Amino acid sequence: MSDIWKHFEKTGDKSRCKIQSCKKEVCRKQGSTKGMWVHLERQHREEFNKLKDIGSDGQKGKQQNTILNYVAPKNVVNEQEEAEEQLARVMIRQNASFYFFDDSDLMALFVKAFPNIKPHGREHFRRVVIPRMASKIRRRIKEIIGTSFYAITANGWSQPTKSPQLQSITMHCLDENFCRHDMVLATLCMDGLRHSGENIAERITECLAKNDFALNKIACCVRDDARNMQSAAKELDTESFQSVAHFLHLCVNDALKIDYVAEIISKVQEWTIICRTINGRAILKRHQGMHNLTPKKLVMCVPTRWNSVYRMLKAFLKQKKALLSMELERSQRKARIISQPKRSRLQGMDTISSELPHISATDFELLRHICPILKIFDTETKKAQKYKIFQ
Repeated sequence: MSDIWKHFEKTGDKSRCKIQSCKKEVCRKQGSTKGMWVHLERQHREEFNKLKDIGSDGQKGKQQNTILNYVAPKNVVNEQEEAEEQLARVMIRQNASFYFFDDSDLMALFVKAFPNIKPHGREHFRRVVIPRMASKIRRRIKEIIGTSFYAITANGWSQPTKSPQLQSITMHCLDENFCRHDMVLATLCMDGLRHSGENIAERITECLAKNDFALNKIACCVRDDARNMQSAAKELDTESFQSVAHFLHLCVNDALKIDYVAEIISKVQEWTIICRTINGRAILKRHQGMHNLTPKKLVMCVPTRWNSVYRMLKAFLKQKKALLSMELERSQRKARIISQPKRSRLQGMDTISSELPHISATDFELLRHICPILKIFDTETKKAQKYKIFQ
């Protein structure tokens, strides 16, 4: 309630009130207190000054409390950092490049959401925001591990014709409740370096020392079975063993090289590549609609992603009706045996490329037997990979 009511009292009429000192009634339009303030200022100046805390010099003293007096002032710097990091996390989750931050519509939304914050382009996020976020994560990792023992996983990614070549270091530790924490400490660029065990061990040592982790606290090292990684573990003078998930991945890859399995995988890959093009997606979507299937893209396997062949075959098998329909339409057009009504409907529509290998119900029957086997390895790999997400 406004402080003006210290000098006024209500009457039976809601549109009027009575001042306590002179008992005069004052009109209140629509419940406003403006008339009350005006009357007090003009007719009872002394009480008005006390209420407003105005001294004899006419200067205002202590302000009347409002809700803003109880709200902590915003720290603009912290607000900007938080907003930028929220935007960066969206980019990371979308697996987008730094050009994500040059999108004019995105920046317009950012300005509307944070009108007091100056938006920046991709260079600011690349040079300032992402390194700042990485630094915060490293500090949190250090807080969690402290001076306790820890394990590391060393992973390398390299392709002879592509850059950059990378080496990652993941930290593992148990907290006081025996909960396991898995945290990526760093991803190091290995371009221009020979990927020898000695060089890998040197980069790992430098990274751990830079982040104030004692080498004598390494309990063990998880690695793949490459000789350079075995050599790196020896250079670090620590126990090491091969990743279970990586071992399963190698076993599955060997099994997928069996002739008839390799043949069906090659066939699925060719179809998947074409069906992921603009024209291929449109043809697939048309046939999915014909069979009342939910429009879904086919999944492409990735050589460096465990069990991605299984996911590709599984997605292909789910679209059996649409894919066989595409094959039938192609065969009928080639043989020129399409009925006149159907020919009219298909006029101006493309069919799938004639260069793709023939697929049949037999191929899908083979996939129906392969997928359950691969699913077992996918399930076990996920169990071996399972960890508490660190954010």
